[in-house]
Amino acid sequence: MSESLRIVHRLVRTGDYHPQLVGSFVDDASSVNIRVWDIVDGINSPVAIASSGCSEIGNTNRWRWSTEHLPFASGYNNYHYYFEMAANTGETDYGEFFLTVPERGRWVYP
Repeated sequence: MSESLRIVHRLVRTGDYHPQLVGSFVDDASSVNIRVWDIVDGINSPVAIASSGCSEIGNTNRWRWSTEHLPFASGYNNYHYYFEMAANTGETDYGEFFLTVPERGRWVYP
């Protein structure tokens, strides 16, 4: 039995542009929610997000969530997160992402 590798996304938020995470599902879901864990401080801490709902992209079984809803700590410009998208069908999609916000300080690659 082979296990798939965790997907790693590298996202950059600039100005009014908020990158999106996209999850793919086999089953035809009618709703998908996301949970996010922040590891900036070295501890996997759940992140309180303004919106945990995802929206479907057409009728493709692909669902997106905007990073616009993430809270940002002052002083940081690089963030590291884990996420899990859970469909109402019981199916999940998960991964991790790095988010760079250059406006928060000097440019540093994650």
